[in-house]
Amino acid sequence: MSNPTLDFAEVVAISNVVNLVSVNCREISAKRNTEIADIPTQVRCTGSSEATGMRDKTAGQIIVLVRFALSVLKFSADPAESVADISATLALRYSVPGESLKSFRPEAVQAFAETNGVYNAWPYWRELLQNTAGRLGIPGIVAPVFRLNAGPKDSTQPEPSMKGEAK
Repeated sequence: MSNPTLDFAEVVAISNVVNLVSVNCREISAKRNTEIADIPTQVRCTGSSEATGMRDKTAGQIIVLVRFALSVLKFSADPAESVADISATLALRYSVPGESLKSFRPEAVQAFAETNGVYNAWPYWRELLQNTAGRLGIPGIVAPVFRLNAGPKDSTQPEPSMKGEAK
């Protein structure tokens, strides 16, 4: 979220009036790249998330699409040597009361998607990830707690990152 003209109060205003009405999987992909017998006892994971927010004026809703991806790698191996890859795109729909939707700028809806949308989708991703990894034969994969990066508030400092990170 790197928009210098965006007042974060707009994101707060959106989050104060919306209600999450549905969470659905739009796309799921899982692939084990090695045989069960060759899965190492220690692995490392790299992951990412990406969110897109849009207004559905006809339905009076905000739609947030969040794509999560995780690669399971051998602990000391070349990053190109993946044990498994799991990804999913979740679609979240938020109802918006009355005429409020028209007052939300697209930039604010996008910022809402990158913060609240990812935060609201995270528990669904954690459950999907843990179950899918287990079904692939890779036990013990648990997504960490979602944390927002709250950077410095001093305007002379770099802008804070609002992307979710696994820590």
